[in-house]
Amino acid sequence: MQRRALGKGLSALIPDTLVVPAERESTQEVARENEPTNDGARNLPLDAVRANPNQPRRFFDEGELMQLAESIRYHGVLQPIIVRAAGDGYEIIAGERRWRAAQRAGLKEIPAVVKGSDDREILEISLIENLQREDINPMEAASAYQRLSVEFGMTQLEIARQLGKSRPSIANTLRLLELPETVQRALTEAKISEGHARALLSLQDKEAVPSICNEIATRNLSVREVEQLVRKLNKGEPQDGSGRRSAESRKDPNLTAVENQLRERFQTKVSICPSVSPKGSGTIVVDYFSAEEFERIVAEALK
Repeated sequence: MQRRALGKGLSALIPDTLVVPAERESTQEVARENEPTNDGARNLPLDAVRANPNQPRRFFDEGELMQLAESIRYHGVLQPIIVRAAGDGYEIIAGERRWRAAQRAGLKEIPAVVKGSDDREILEISLIENLQREDINPMEAASAYQRLSVEFGMTQLEIARQLGKSRPSIANTLRLLELPETVQRALTEAKISEGHARALLSLQDKEAVPSICNEIATRNLSVREVEQLVRKLNKGEPQDGSGRRSAESRKDPNLTAVENQLRERFQTKVSICPSVSPKGSGTIVVDYFSAEEFERIVAEALK
């Protein structure tokens, strides 16, 4: 069966003639709840709208949200969010950033266009539209690509065509999901760049990846420096001539013993990733695989 082609994104959701009036609380009367405007938008109570749990974006910069909130206080929400009816309220298809900023601006209502409830079509459009934003981080993009592939059967080439990207670009971003959780988190938090992360993917000693990631942040290494370091490590060469311990060297037996003790205590995987920093810094990673296990580990740690 041929896969249904994706529509035109937001252009398929918002009427061509849509013009949304700004909400100036000091100069305009707020429209009555659910009263549609002539352009198809209506003002919905903010507390009746909820975020879409399936949208790829997971991180919203608080500083940028506050800047947008300040603009909304003066100019209103100039472009409506797109929602669908869900339960006793509405679920966002596109516009979560505006919705969050409107909350911070103290608005009670937000202009919205209400559309149908075809789950698969809405989810696919939501993923595509969010991926077209420039500020989505690489891990969010990788997760969205994976969903488009697994849930909608889209090939890497089809995803690339929808987004105006090359197939290798999609493939390289998907590979980021192979990185350890700690490295993915560092990329999401912008402690390392996507270039750094791609360089780490080529490191043959996978157990050394978290340690090198930590070193990137502490030493502020450039992407080129990390690429050179990875090449040296893959060839079995020492990290540099300074006499410092190479990241590919075997872990200190004392640290290994401590790891084993922690694993036995917490009954889960524990990794100690020392940095080459002379300050002796590093990270301790305790893995958990369910909410129940998380609570058990926390309780054990607090004893």
